[in-house]
Amino acid sequence: MDSDGYYPVANLDIQPGQVTWLATVGGMPVGPYKTLSCEWRIDNGAWQDCGTASGSGSGLRTRTNQYCPFPGLLFEVEAFLHVNGVDYFDNADGITQ
Repeated sequence: MDSDGYYPVANLDIQPGQVTWLATVGGMPVGPYKTLSCEWRIDNGAWQDCGTASGSGSGLRTRTNQYCPFPGLLFEVEAFLHVNGVDYFDNADGITQ
């Protein structure tokens, strides 16, 4: 299916002692109302909300989140974009340092 420019991105940056993450999307057609959301979890725990953004412009981003986890844990982020009844998805993961 052609996504018509709807490419959400799960942004994840893992540095020693700190993890930063958010969801973004850009370059979309102006007009239809869109909702972007993200979720995160650590070491296969429960998924937690990490922000939402909505509007009809060409770009959206959720809030920037930070956490200082123990090293060696699996950290996962998922981004979801909902437009005109269709959902688009991206994910990122890595091991904390």
